[in-house]
Amino acid sequence: MEDTETFTNLIQLLRNDNHFPKLAELDLRFIEEMSGRQWENIVLGMKDRIKSFSLAAFNTSSTMMFSQIMTNHWSHTLETLKIEPDNITSEDIQRILTSCAKLKKFYCLCPWLIMTIRTLRNNQEIPGLKTIVRGDSTTRNDEMPDWVCLDLEELKLTFSDARSITAEEPALLQQELWTAQGIKRVYQQLGRLSKLEELTIGWCSDSTFSQRANLDMTLNSGLDQMKGLKSMKMIDISFIAKVNSGMQEAEWMLENWPSLRSISGLSYRYRKRDWTLQTPDYINFLRSERRTLIVT
Repeated sequence: MEDTETFTNLIQLLRNDNHFPKLAELDLRFIEEMSGRQWENIVLGMKDRIKSFSLAAFNTSSTMMFSQIMTNHWSHTLETLKIEPDNITSEDIQRILTSCAKLKKFYCLCPWLIMTIRTLRNNQEIPGLKTIVRGDSTTRNDEMPDWVCLDLEELKLTFSDARSITAEEPALLQQELWTAQGIKRVYQQLGRLSKLEELTIGWCSDSTFSQRANLDMTLNSGLDQMKGLKSMKMIDISFIAKVNSGMQEAEWMLENWPSLRSISGLSYRYRKRDWTLQTPDYINFLRSERRTLIVT
């Protein structure tokens, strides 16, 4: 069957409420590509009904209208959103986070970032790489209004300082100040998600001028903004390029995240190339103080 005919039949079925009157979940991950018009017709055919939506890929022409069309029709119903397109933009991600108030689960999987992380990790294989998420320039203050999805329970998202230095900028100091302000804003946004139970967070800085300003899970960078996440059970920071947590942060985590049962990526301090066999004191401290806590 031709692709066009397949989509036509699918759209006709979706538009007819008699066929699927209670359909609230739509999974299109096995459709490799669709045009902007096909995507729009599917959304219009399912408007005001969808609670769970999964999408694997779309082509460039539909990227321009993806989040706008979806949020216009599903923002008040969506509870679960899992999207994998590797060309999704920061604007798409921001529109979703600031429009879909009922979201409980949000995954945005972008396969092309895998190579970026592998480069940072000296091309070593890392289990679970497929859980990566990225939104370009999501740390820009002027691009980050308050998120409205305060019922989020599961979030997988990687932030990126993707702004390049221009000739007009006074280089190092201003760039680090800008980056630090943006990172504080990321921590603030995450800290407002008081119902969050599972968090996969990543940070990938493309700037060589941000050596002292990173989303590195330290109190100095703003971690204390996340002290309200009392329901946090699992946090995965494996995809943060540079983690500088130590004993101070370990004590803080135990004090402020009472429900925490799993931390992934914290022991990846060895990514600094000091490949020692000795377990850091703060890792031993976490394991001894909360024996039910899994630290990897």
